[in-house]
Amino acid sequence: MRDIINSKTVIYMFLGIFLLNVAAAAPLMQEDFQSVTNPGSEVLPAGWDYNIERDMGVADVGTVDVGDGDIAAYTRGPSAPGASDHITLLGYKAGTFTRANNLRCTFVVYNGIGSDVPGSWAAAGEGIEGSWADQGPPSPNNIMPGGGPFHLPGVMAMAQADETGLNNSGTGLFHSVRIVRHWGFIPEITFEQVEYASRCDDWNARTPANLLSNGFHEAFRNAVSKQTGLWIRCWLDAPQGGKLEWSTAGRQTWNNDAADNSGTGCDTDTEVEINFSTYAGAIIIDDVMVEDDNNYDTWTAPPNEVRNWSVYN
Repeated sequence: MRDIINSKTVIYMFLGIFLLNVAAAAPLMQEDFQSVTNPGSEVLPAGWDYNIERDMGVADVGTVDVGDGDIAAYTRGPSAPGASDHITLLGYKAGTFTRANNLRCTFVVYNGIGSDVPGSWAAAGEGIEGSWADQGPPSPNNIMPGGGPFHLPGVMAMAQADETGLNNSGTGLFHSVRIVRHWGFIPEITFEQVEYASRCDDWNARTPANLLSNGFHEAFRNAVSKQTGLWIRCWLDAPQGGKLEWSTAGRQTWNNDAADNSGTGCDTDTEVEINFSTYAGAIIIDDVMVEDDNNYDTWTAPPNEVRNWSVYN
C-alpha cells in the first residue's frame, strides 16, 4: 500500500512540475536577430530601430553574421578622436516595459574589436585603443560593454545630434534608468572603470558602490566571440534601485557584482525601454531577453520564486 501511495505522490509531483511549466508565460521580449536573412548596416528585425550620430566620424548600427549563420546586432561608435557616441543607439521600439515583479533584461555582449567579424570596427590608427588614446595610456578596450539596457521612453527620438554635434549630445546615456557605462582609462586607479549606474548618479562620481568588479573587467576583455561572450543580467527593483549580475558560464551560474542598490536607488521611473550603445569601436549584442517573475524563460525558474506544492494520496 505504501508503494502505491509513494507512486501516486511521485506522479502528482511530476504533474505539478509539468503544470507549473505550462502555466509559465513566455518572456516579455526575446530577440536572437535570426529573423534577419540579409544582415548588414542599418538592417534590423521588425520592432527594432536605431539613431546614429553622423557628424563626428563614422558610426554604424546593424546586424552581422558572426559565423555559421548566427546573426547578431552591433553598434559602432563614431571614430573622430574625442567623439561621443552616447547618441548612437540600437533599441527595441515595439513597446516599453513596466518596472514591476523583478523586471530584468539579459543579453550576451562581446567586443567587435578583436573578433573575427568582418568590417572596420574603429577608425584607422585607433585600433583596440579607442578614441581616448590621446588622453594618456589607453585601456585595453575603450568601449561600453552594453551601453544599456534600461532607458526612459522616447530616448531614440532625441538621439540625433545636429550638425554642430552639440544639441542632444549625451541624450541616450543621460536618460538611462539603469545602464552599464564605461569611462576608459583612469590614471589614478590604473584600470578602466565600468559602472552600473543610473541617470541620477553623478556623471563623474566614480562611486565605489557603482564600480563593477575586476572580474567583470577581465571577463569583458576576454569576450571576443559568442563562445567567450559575457552574459549580463540587469535588474530593476520596484519601485527604485537595481542590481547587476554577469556570467561567463552561459547563464548556468551568475556572479553577483557589488553594484546593487535594490530598493534604495535614486531612480524611480516606472516605464522603461531597451537600448544599447557603445563608445569607439563596436560591441556585438545578441540573445536579448526581458523577463519578470510572471513572464520568464522556462529553461530556469526565476530566482526567489515561491513554489507551492499540493500532494494528494
